[in-house]
Amino acid sequence: QEMFGRAVSQLREAIFLEPKDASLYRQMGDVYSQMGSFEEAIFQYKKALKIKRDLAEAHYGMAVCYNKLGSVADEIRAYKKALAIEPDMVAALASLGNAYFGQQKYDAAIEQYRLAVRIRPDDGAIRYNLGAAYSNKEEYRQAVIEYRKAVEIEPEMGGAHNGLVFAYYKLEKYDLAAKHIKIAEELGVEIDEDLLEAIEDKLQ
Repeated sequence: QEMFGRAVSQLREAIFLEPKDASLYRQMGDVYSQMGSFEEAIFQYKKALKIKRDLAEAHYGMAVCYNKLGSVADEIRAYKKALAIEPDMVAALASLGNAYFGQQKYDAAIEQYRLAVRIRPDDGAIRYNLGAAYSNKEEYRQAVIEYRKAVEIEPEMGGAHNGLVFAYYKLEKYDLAAKHIKIAEELGVEIDEDLLEAIEDKLQ
């Protein structure tokens, strides 16, 4: 907290000297966001945007705060504004995908994740989320493709191995499901008991 206090003090001094510098208000918003003072952070981001309307980082910062405050509609709106300015902002694309995923809007989530991996193909977390979205749509072959890419990038990503267990089960590839059960359990991931029993029954 002392470090944050110093940062706020230094930024206030800088703003006193340069009151029309939008980036300073954006930085102040970032500090308050890191402190968990999300309402104050939003207030600072809005100040930045009054000076410079096309500051994508301020819209993104606001979206993160709205996420923490549970205001999904405002969160999505802010991500869209950031992306209207910077279409290749991977963090905003992935986070917008997550927001849609949370609303069970899987087609919309997939669209954002695919845009994100086109820019950053070696991001295991986005590949995993894309696989999960396909799995929730019952498009298990596509889910397998993305989960496999995720574990190629991050071999110890237990969640992706767990996702492969379920997807392979649904595709009736029980040997492959069993292979990933072993890996997932070695990584400390708990597999659903009913799923384990169902796969064991199929292998007998």
